[in-house]
Amino acid sequence: MAFVNQVFGSGDMEEDLDESMLTVINPEHDLSSPLFHPDYPGLSTEQDNNESLMRELVSHDPLYELSEQEKSALWRNRYFCMKNFPEALPWLTQSVCWYRRESLMEFYYLLHSWPRPLDVRVALQLLGAMGLNSSLVGEVNAVITSAAGQGARGGASGIPDAYVRELAVNSLYDLSDAELSDYLLQLVQALKAEAYLDNCLSRFILFRALRNPLLIGLRLFRHLRSEIHLPDMHLKFGLLLEAFCLGCGPLLAFLARQVTALNRLETISARVKELTNEDEQRSRFREEVARLETWRDLEWLPSPLCLSERLGKLIIDKCDVKRSKKRPLWIVWSNSDRLATHHHAYYQLIFKHGDDLRQDMLTLQILRVMDRIWKNEGMDMCLVPYGCLATGPEMGLIEAVRNARTVMSIQGERLRAALQIDNTQLFKWLMQHINKTRDPTSQNENGAYERLIHNFTMSCAGYCVATFVLGIRDRHPDNIMVDTSGRLFHIDFGHILDNRKKKFGITRERVPFVLTKDFITVIAHGNPDVVLGTPVTDTGGGGSRNKHFQEFTQLCGRAYLLLRKHANLLLTLFAMMLPSGLPELTSVCDLEYVRKTLAIEMNEEQALAYFHGKFNEAYYGAWTTKIDWFGHWMNT
Repeated sequence: MAFVNQVFGSGDMEEDLDESMLTVINPEHDLSSPLFHPDYPGLSTEQDNNESLMRELVSHDPLYELSEQEKSALWRNRYFCMKNFPEALPWLTQSVCWYRRESLMEFYYLLHSWPRPLDVRVALQLLGAMGLNSSLVGEVNAVITSAAGQGARGGASGIPDAYVRELAVNSLYDLSDAELSDYLLQLVQALKAEAYLDNCLSRFILFRALRNPLLIGLRLFRHLRSEIHLPDMHLKFGLLLEAFCLGCGPLLAFLARQVTALNRLETISARVKELTNEDEQRSRFREEVARLETWRDLEWLPSPLCLSERLGKLIIDKCDVKRSKKRPLWIVWSNSDRLATHHHAYYQLIFKHGDDLRQDMLTLQILRVMDRIWKNEGMDMCLVPYGCLATGPEMGLIEAVRNARTVMSIQGERLRAALQIDNTQLFKWLMQHINKTRDPTSQNENGAYERLIHNFTMSCAGYCVATFVLGIRDRHPDNIMVDTSGRLFHIDFGHILDNRKKKFGITRERVPFVLTKDFITVIAHGNPDVVLGTPVTDTGGGGSRNKHFQEFTQLCGRAYLLLRKHANLLLTLFAMMLPSGLPELTSVCDLEYVRKTLAIEMNEEQALAYFHGKFNEAYYGAWTTKIDWFGHWMNT
């Protein structure tokens, strides 16, 4: 065979064999080839120390692709970056010439001296968001392919180099379990970029899952099982899942019971969908739940959403089949805790079969991250990022938020309100749930009225900003809810990143986010005659005479600017999900919408003006939302 006569390596065969670093011997053909270690000229110390240029380069978002000139400038300033801009490491990986041994050795020398630990955003970028430049992935994969026998999985992102990934993973050990749980969804996707089955990221995730099985372990178990059916992930995720199950001890019995329960629910859901009449479906569901084998599988087990909650006896007469297209099952258990009377009497979960809930999981996770960003800055936006868990292909569980109703059901109590004529119906409904005072003029700052209006105002502002930034669409009164404490929240995130539904080729939604007169009436303390007048400005102006609504506009602006400061983190979390195969997140182009809404390329003043322009569109376009809602009401 011809290849056996090839000379391996780049060494000169005439060199002294005693100086060779390795000799490759082929006994079958009686051939040998020495490999020489070329002389290394030493580390280069040339640098420009151009602080302004470096500051500009590292300010780019993860989707930005450096030009050749920028790469050269960054490489010349590599030591300056290490000392003054350690967050530049993801960009430095783009400037390395991975085919040149000298560049690679110098880069590894820099890694050895790089300040530790890396910021979590930087670590995540290295693991999953900086490989979006296909040329970079191609170079690094070419270097590691011969050693690993394979490259990174097609479509996966991140820097495949083992030393870079090890540095990034080691920087995650300082994360608290609560913080890690917020990023676990992305880290599982980052496993797809690993060239070997045994790697530092797998070991880290497994270590933290076994250390806290109730918080991290349960989520890891579900994330792996939801994608283990994929042919190219079956081996990798299967082995990691087996390792976790072997080490989780007594938890394994609980997980086995949950798997049995979910299989039972899947069977029941299929039997219910065999029927078309709603009453027959409800009767079939309750008959199935009443069976002895169903009791054994579904009663007295830990909640799949939270192992610290124990589900008790099934309350059959409260179980129902929802009217949604996929006919989700509404399941109610008693609270088996001895102190249930002091907390709540029931547990309610929704089992959905036929929808990929991973997109809902991603959206709710981003909402939790946004909530933490705001709270760290002293702003509690009263969000309700309820529990949601994909438990397998196109099925999963959703938390049913207690004491909450859809805007549709609240307005539908009266036909006039349902037709969108009575804009005060939502405010009146909230007033019915004030425990201490019903007087809107009460001066008691700690009263129930003030708390309720505060909760509504903060949550409405939070979801206005969040739904705008994330491009959450298909908003109608059946997927916007309000609880009795005044918190407004959105559910059902089947359309994100500005993927709008169309009817007869016409886009239904024409506003950046939902801000109807019903919401403004509550924010304005029951005043239905608030008029914005002139377009709102960065001072929260406009023609409105209501100070509460002016404060609301200012609140939205501040919340938007805070998210914008963390734009790189939000983009990184989305970019790391590209390997997941979500239908509305398949390429880098899908992330351009988030870059646009966060006004990445604008300064703060321009970005705020841009957001206030969108705020005006939402306010003045509220009449189009009412038309859409009326059409939705007519079709239900």
